[in-house]
Amino acid sequence: VSEKEFVVTKSVKGNYKSDTCTMKVLSDRLKIEGKPPQPGDRLRYVVLNIEGEKKIGKKIRILEELDEKEHNIDYDYYLENTFSNPI
Repeated sequence: VSEKEFVVTKSVKGNYKSDTCTMKVLSDRLKIEGKPPQPGDRLRYVVLNIEGEKKIGKKIRILEELDEKEHNIDYDYYLENTFSNPI
């Protein structure tokens, strides 16, 4: 299955209630790297399985950060959070 099948798209907000919000963590990381997103920007990302990392915000990578190599997609995240049907 292609990584493109796992792409999530979300908008960046101007304010977040929590510093641990996934999109806040991603936005802060991108700012530090010199690529600050603006409120309203839609970011396309995938969740990677990064050894030792539990926080989703630190496991996501925008598509522009990925190269042509295969990446270790966090399939468990997708199974638990996106593909499961609500009860």
